[in-house]
Amino acid sequence: MSVVRNTTKRTLVRLLVLGLVAVGLVGAPANVAQASVQWAVADAVEAWLPTSGIPGVQVAVAHTGHPTYTVNAGTNADGTPTLAGDRFDLSSITKTFTAALFWQAVDRGLVDPDAPVPPLAAVPGFAYQGRFTPRQLLMHQTGLVNYRDTPAYWADPASIATPQAALLASGSNPLLFEPGEATTYSSSNYLVLGFLLEQVTGRTYDDLLRTDLLVPLGLTGITHRAPAPGSPNFSTAGVLASASETTDWLDRLVVQNALGLSADAHAALVDATWGTGYTAGLWAYAADGLGHSGSDAIAIAFPGTGVTVTAHATVSIWDPAARYAALEALVFTVAALEATNTDPATPGPAPVSGVVRIHVGAPNTVYVGNLTITQPQTAGYATIYPCTQGRPATSNINFAADQTVANLTLTTTDTNGDLCITASTATHLLYDHTATLPTIDDHTPTRALDTRR
Repeated sequence: MSVVRNTTKRTLVRLLVLGLVAVGLVGAPANVAQASVQWAVADAVEAWLPTSGIPGVQVAVAHTGHPTYTVNAGTNADGTPTLAGDRFDLSSITKTFTAALFWQAVDRGLVDPDAPVPPLAAVPGFAYQGRFTPRQLLMHQTGLVNYRDTPAYWADPASIATPQAALLASGSNPLLFEPGEATTYSSSNYLVLGFLLEQVTGRTYDDLLRTDLLVPLGLTGITHRAPAPGSPNFSTAGVLASASETTDWLDRLVVQNALGLSADAHAALVDATWGTGYTAGLWAYAADGLGHSGSDAIAIAFPGTGVTVTAHATVSIWDPAARYAALEALVFTVAALEATNTDPATPGPAPVSGVVRIHVGAPNTVYVGNLTITQPQTAGYATIYPCTQGRPATSNINFAADQTVANLTLTTTDTNGDLCITASTATHLLYDHTATLPTIDDHTPTRALDTRR
């Protein structure tokens, strides 16, 4: 189950998982008792926002045995309200994807985490070939200067337009310490890992990311930006995802081990006993937290409670630094509230002017379906439409109070493969997918939504 409040509209969003279908409801729920913890989280986010120095935030929560939900509050940088589907550049949270790919390569016997990194064919001029191990790279124990802290970057950030240029800039500086002797965070460490992964697999980083991580986990809405002047991205930054997608990713990586990493590989990834503040791929936070932060977001999984929380601000959280402290405090507050959630999620009617999001399948595809309204509290209307295109001014179905009425609909999914349904009054909704166009793929009607359950 899930809940989301957009404080600019004073609304609550509940995301219900019905089988394989993720549903988001926007508006005041009819069954508040089942959403008490989600309401508490929404209240906490709303109370926190004016004290944070941050104009808007998107908070997503996963909890073992409960559906994921998202709370939106405030506005984006352009003044528009935050929305559950908004995607952001995760910047350094991208490193969690690189760490997962590395431990997959270890499980496949392609690389030894404790053997010196071999010379990198893609960066032949790198000065520190063979000086450190992958585990030292993962744990930021190499002494390699962060490319953003090099004279070359300071003089002309745009000159660092590729990951090769970034690594060469780092390599032109002395190591801060001998590998293994200390710990200092450096994005350049993960650039080395990216080149190593491409070298031992014979595949591009983006192919590994999509084929080995995103597709198997069903997170195909997540994308990755190409390198650009001042932002080499590659294996250290550039992943674009919503807070919900980020939370689902970290939950599946850390809590569920949904990638099926070996016991040794997963233990290395989540072992926070090194005493350095870093595991072999994640940051270790207080109170059993494991995750990472980026320029705008903090994502932390708490294996002890099965709770994972991502908080994504709509501005940088590093300038001023007080924003980082505020956002981290919010993550811990939300995690503590959600850890008390012992009630199973149960759907309720779609609320007044609510928006129900259904993931039906292929993007930009015409779906033939049967939309049914039943038990509406008052007379009204309902509309089904591609979510990312916004609500149209017309309706697909009109109904009277307490009436059950159905209508055949032909609707194109949005770029995420989603459809949205809105009703003008509180009512139960049913949607049965029957076929796709232009080539009709007829099949037994499949119920994609039933809020009466």
